[in-house]
Amino acid sequence: MAKSVFNKLDPYALLLACWVDFMRADDRDLGAAGMKLTGEGVYERDVHERQRAADLTVGEAVNAMVDSLAMRDRWAIYKSQGIALAWRFPNTRYEDVLMAARNELEKKLRNNLATRLYWT
Repeated sequence: MAKSVFNKLDPYALLLACWVDFMRADDRDLGAAGMKLTGEGVYERDVHERQRAADLTVGEAVNAMVDSLAMRDRWAIYKSQGIALAWRFPNTRYEDVLMAARNELEKKLRNNLATRLYWT
């Protein structure tokens, strides 16, 4: 039997990559220069720009679910993705908390309307 050339990406890793991009996005330019009018030229938009906008929207949904975790679990996810550098909970082991936080976050991602399609 021939092996499939296509390898399916890990949905959890893909969603967290979108979340990291959302967290690191530069949102300081909120002025009129950054706004674009939608109209006749809407079909001429760059495909990469549209994909980036979709990824940032998914990242925003993931951010809401990360924020709903307990503080210790949230901090473990932050540290695992390089958002936070230090582990602020000396009475707990980082690896144990990370595994529990990952399981809790994955459960939330599988149930969320915006992110559950990544597992189908």
